[in-house]
Amino acid sequence: EVPLYAVSAEASLSYLLPNIEVHRALNNAGLSDPALSERVATNLNAGVSRLQSLQNTDGGWSWWGQSEQSDPYVSAYVLFGLTRAQKVSEAVNQETLNRAAAYLQGVQAQNEISDNTSGADLDEAVFIQFALSQAGSTDPDRADGLYAARDRMSPASRALLASIVNAVNPADPRVRELVNNLETDAIRTASSAHWETPPQNLLRRGSPVYTTSVVVYVLAQLDPANQILLDAVRYLNAHRDARGLWNIGHENAWAMIALNEAMIGIGDLRSDFSYSASLNGSPLTSGDVNGIQLEPLKANVALDFLSPASPNLLTIQREDGLGRLYYNVVLKVNRPVQDVQPINAGMGIERAYCDPSLTGGQSPQCTPLTALKLAPDQRVTARLTLTLPNDAYYVMVEDHIPAGMEV
Repeated sequence: EVPLYAVSAEASLSYLLPNIEVHRALNNAGLSDPALSERVATNLNAGVSRLQSLQNTDGGWSWWGQSEQSDPYVSAYVLFGLTRAQKVSEAVNQETLNRAAAYLQGVQAQNEISDNTSGADLDEAVFIQFALSQAGSTDPDRADGLYAARDRMSPASRALLASIVNAVNPADPRVRELVNNLETDAIRTASSAHWETPPQNLLRRGSPVYTTSVVVYVLAQLDPANQILLDAVRYLNAHRDARGLWNIGHENAWAMIALNEAMIGIGDLRSDFSYSASLNGSPLTSGDVNGIQLEPLKANVALDFLSPASPNLLTIQREDGLGRLYYNVVLKVNRPVQDVQPINAGMGIERAYCDPSLTGGQSPQCTPLTALKLAPDQRVTARLTLTLPNDAYYVMVEDHIPAGMEV
């Protein structure tokens, strides 16, 4: 069988790029992962060769094979990836990069920024300029034009714009302004932060995971001490699926690239500290971190050891040293159902029972019933209303039917 990614430039790069980034990060920190190094060595040259063979005659790439017209976004994505791959592999042909840059510069010349440029088109224009700047072709005039239209961009594009402006002049105050704007626009919870793309900007890449990943990638380079970066890292970690991934290859790639860049920016690759944890004075766990802790340490305490009548003191102590200590505390307890009160954890749900005979079964109206005498063939409609203020993943709503009834 031919692998799915064999004829897809986007899928080929989405598989290759995260491996390259993590490999570079570990090697630059003097660390090694033999399995990862072997995987990169095995796939890098073949992956680069495949991408170069898929380049169209105009210098760009299509979503699939060479049979379609070159797509500006995919072309910019591949240029960005090959630019990163060139740092660890001699297999990347400089002529390939030059042809890609020339194609993208031609696309830019045909699409001037104006007051009528849509948000989706601005997002594509920013990503093209970002890829070019990463390849050493920053255009200050283009950056100025994009900055003037920043209010119509998605959060991801404003983050990439900050990277572009920083490449032109790291001392430019507009970099700080764009970062501050991202902080203001973040959607925060008690323990996380993320960004969402406005509906008019969605196009091909508008999921909260993608948008948040791009912001994390840029913030980790420009402002790694920002607390919102850590909150966004928590969001990305919390929205993985059962396989530890996110969604499609493109989204997986950006999430892993972002987390890798955050690991570098925050300084976790250079961690060197001791830690301990205790509960109500009794030791739970302790250890030393030197470099990177790949496996988490777990400690469990039975409910019997917790006091129901007084506060329970969990003490986590970290000694001086480089790096950050990450921990997660979960309390699992069953309560008598009559004592459980409704909670609001970011979503709301309401249930109403209605008599469909009152509206002929067709009306969207649902007048809640407080009492109803049931006949053997009596129909009752249960209507659930779920309210989500923001996008959510892996949400399941389960409602049990009243006793004695059938669906």
